[in-house]
Order: sequence, then C-alpha cells, then structure tokens
Amino acid sequence: MQYARLTPQRTLARDADGGKEAGNTLTLFRSYSDNAFSLTPGWQRLARVLTSDGGAYGLYGPRGSGKSWLMLRAIREADLDGGMGLWFPCPSEYADAAEFLSALSDNLANAVEQRYIRNDLWWTATRWLQRGLALVVAVPVATAVVSYASHGLTGKLANVFAALPTELWAATGAALAALCLLAVVQFVRVSRPAGQLARQATAVRERIRYNAALKQGHEVAVSSVLHLTGTYKRTHAKDLDERPTTVASLVFEFRRLAAAIVATTGKRLVIGIDELDKIDDEEAARKLLRDIKGIFEIPGVFFLVSVSQEAATALQLGALQGKGRNEFNSSFYTVIEMPPFSPGDVTGIAAARGHPVGPAVAGLLCLLSAGNGRELIRLADLWPKVLPGGADKQSCERELNEEDCQLARSVLAAEAETLLREIVRACGPTADQVLPDAWKALPESAFDSPDEFAALSQSAIHDFWDLGEADPAWRGKITESWRRFLIRLFVTGRVVPGLPGTGNAGPGHPMICDLRDVLIMAGHSTPVALLMLKARFGGDLAGPYTKPPGRTVLAACHIRYRGVRFMGRGSERRLLCRHQATRRTRQVRRRV
Repeated sequence: MQYARLTPQRTLARDADGGKEAGNTLTLFRSYSDNAFSLTPGWQRLARVLTSDGGAYGLYGPRGSGKSWLMLRAIREADLDGGMGLWFPCPSEYADAAEFLSALSDNLANAVEQRYIRNDLWWTATRWLQRGLALVVAVPVATAVVSYASHGLTGKLANVFAALPTELWAATGAALAALCLLAVVQFVRVSRPAGQLARQATAVRERIRYNAALKQGHEVAVSSVLHLTGTYKRTHAKDLDERPTTVASLVFEFRRLAAAIVATTGKRLVIGIDELDKIDDEEAARKLLRDIKGIFEIPGVFFLVSVSQEAATALQLGALQGKGRNEFNSSFYTVIEMPPFSPGDVTGIAAARGHPVGPAVAGLLCLLSAGNGRELIRLADLWPKVLPGGADKQSCERELNEEDCQLARSVLAAEAETLLREIVRACGPTADQVLPDAWKALPESAFDSPDEFAALSQSAIHDFWDLGEADPAWRGKITESWRRFLIRLFVTGRVVPGLPGTGNAGPGHPMICDLRDVLIMAGHSTPVALLMLKARFGGDLAGPYTKPPGRTVLAACHIRYRGVRFMGRGSERRLLCRHQATRRTRQVRRRV
C-alpha cells in the first residue's frame, strides 16, 4: 500500500492557474475551493502528517482560524490521489455515542455508494440497458400469451410463436441473450472488491436506518373459461425486528467498512470530524471520546478532529498532568495548532483570492485581525481591490497612505460604536450612569482626525482603564471587552505611524507579529496583555518599542502578576511575595 507524499510544491503546481479565476471576483468572501486555498503553516504541518499510515489527530485553533478548510483540503487531496474523504460536521449536542456513530457510519456508507454505484457510469448504463432489454423481451412474449389466451388456450403451442413475425422473435431471442450476458457481467463486477465494498456499504446503511423484515411469496394462477383452470399460491412471511444497535456493534461495523475502503482503493481514507470543539459540556465531550475511541486505530485511516483548548492543553502538558493521561491525550497522536497568520501569510491569502496587497497593508491587516483568518478576510474585503497585472500590480506594492490609515480608524470606530451598544444592552437599568462617561471617552470625531486619533490612542489606556468599575454589571460583562478595545486602540495608534509610507522607516514583521501576540493575549486576559505592553513600551507606555528578551519578559510578568485579579490569596500569592522579596534582596546586595 502506497501513500503519496503531499508537498507544497505539488500543491502549487496543481493550482498554478488558480489566480485567473480568483482574480475575476469582486469580493474575498467565498466557500472552499482549491484556487482560494493558501499554503499556511498549519497545512504544511498537516501535509507531513498525512504521509504516515493513519491515526487520529486533533486540530486546534480559535474560531475562524481555518480548521474546516484544512480538513476539506486534506479530503480533497485524498480524493485526487484515488482514496476517499469524508467531511462530517458534528452537531454540538449528541444524546450518546450511538447517535454519533450511526450518523458517521451512514454518511461513510453513502459516500461509498455515491462513488461506486450512483456516480459509476458503467453501473448506470448497465441498469438502463437491462431495463430496455427486459422490455424488448417482455412485450413480444406478453403479446403472444395474450393472443393464445384469447383463443381459449386451444390449438398447438406452436401457434403462440406464429402469432408474431419470425424476425421479431429473433430480435427477442437476441435481447434475451444480451440480457443474460449482462447479468453474468454484472455478477462478475459485483464479485470484485469494489462491488463487494458497495454491497457492504449498502448493508451497513440499511442496518442503521431500517429494521429488518423478511417476506417471501409465490403465486401462480392459470385459468380458462372453457377448458383449463388451475391455481397455485404459496406465501411465507417472517418479520425480524432487530434489537437496538449498541456502541460496540457500531464501532465494529464502522471499523470493518473503513478497513474495506482502504483495502479496495489502496489509498488513504481521510475523515474530518468538524465542530467537535463546539460542545459546551466538557464532560460530554470526554464521554463521547471514551465511547468512540475504538474507531481511531485503523491502518490507512486518518481522523482529523477539531478539538477544544482543553484537549490541546492536555496533550501539551503530557506527563505534567497530575492525574496522568486522559481521554484527549490517549485518543490523539498529536494536536496541530493553527498558528496566527503572519504578514507573509496575509499576503499569500489575499493573492490566492485575487486581492493582492503590499507588505505594509498586509502588516496592518495582520495586526487588526490579530492573525485570525476569518477576521482577516472580513477586514481585507474593506480595502480597495487591486486587479493583478499592469500598473495596478505596481500599486499593490505601494506603501500605506492616508486612505489606508482612515480605513484602519474606521474599523476601530465601528468597534467602538458596537461596544457602546453592548454597554446599553448589558448594563440595563444602570446604563445611563456609565454610558455618558464611555461616550465621552470615545468621541466620534477622534476617529476622523489623525492627530486626535493618535492622542486618544495614547491617553485612553491610562485615563479610562478603570472606567465603570463601580457598576457591578459593568464589572461582570463589560470590563474585559472595554479594556481589550483600549489595548487595540493603543497598539494601532503606536504601530500605524511606524509602518512604511507614513514618514518613518517602519518596523519589520517581528514587531507586527509580537504585537499581534499581545492582542491575542488580550482576548484571554487584559491585565496580562497590559503587562506585556509595559514590558515593550515602558511602564508609562510612552517609550519606543523594544522587544525584551524572553527571560526578562517572563520574570517581569511573574513579579507583576500578583496584582492581577485572577491571583488568589493562597499559597501561590505567598510564594510570589517570597520570590519578590528574594529578588529585592539580591538587587540590594549587588548595589552594595
């Protein structure tokens, strides 16, 4: 059994002409297609994984990071190589594992029937030819029998054949011979591995969908008004209502069908189980994995499962977990994490969708989207479309201009307007007390003027960080969103003037990627993101950008993290204070 190696060069060679079709569209929004797919770092990692001989692998990333497209690409590769792929979007709630396995087995069996029966040209032509030949044979015979019966079934049997021309009987005999030959050919084809696989898939689908019922009947009746009367009738009926299928039997049926697919095609079978990370109840997800774990270990079968952050953390911690291995790290070989997109990735994605952008615009989009694929497409669609070729090709390499900066400010203005509406909804009766202060903190005019925007982006994070903390509803529902916006406002105000085309030499990609990571951290914890900003721009956030060494950042965040509200009053806090006292003692000794 051979598995073709997937390489970026091979993918690029096959999709070399994709830009022509993609360039004719006026928007970046579209469903999956080979032409619109870009070679991201996540795909390069997955392509190496698909060169093995099977296994279960998790795909982890925030919503909109491209997990579904990665699955669809792997399935597409399997289909093009002669194997088979199945994309199975898992609903967020399943009553038990039996429903999940039944739906998965039914969809896989349907995919087999689709390839080997419904989409098979030979099978379709044979079926219609058999029907036509059967009609050619049945019509003359029925005509002759009716003619013979109309004469009272008298005379010789040879008179039956004399009722029609000899040429017609010759044609009928030829059609009968062809019908028998087709039946033999059909039997041979069904006996081959592909035919047996199709029969097995049909049997699996019928066992899952229906209860078995067996009915047999034979009936022969011959009558004549004058001479002959005879009747023969035999009926045998047997109903079999099967017992409900169990999880063990469904696992066995699925494994046998999947193994038969791999043996028949000689290629890999890729099954993408999507949306499993959307199950809110973590215990339900654990139980589901415990029950269906038996389907994962099949040679030649790849399972790509979108997993939650808990599953990714369990695999990354490994032996550090106190309770040892759990359902996640015992089910998956590894978790392929979708890294946030870099400015280079942004350039490739935009070009694949017929919307080429220059390095400066790519860096701005990377920062505004925080490296999230879906958010990136939404924002990039706002920028003016540059048609590839000619003078426009040179303009796509342009630096930032005031129009780009205005678009960036309009994106933040829309976020501010949405945030103010959310304050009204979340705070309810107390919104009138905090909304005026929030409205004054984010005036609309500040997003129109470059100078006012620059001033607001630097002052808002100091002046309004603790805005509304006296309101319980604000603390519970708005605080993190408000502070997250202030961080985005500050980062955008500091970075946009430093990008090429706005008067400075401009930072490179490392700064964009570093501040992108700060914005990603703000989605998890705004106090930690603020500490990261202070480590880069100074304690007052007024200095130039300086990326600190990794050890310094870790130590600074560790010392200052005691002020974060997530820190409790237990042993962790005492240990942190002890560490701080030790550090100060060492500093005093060094000075002496």
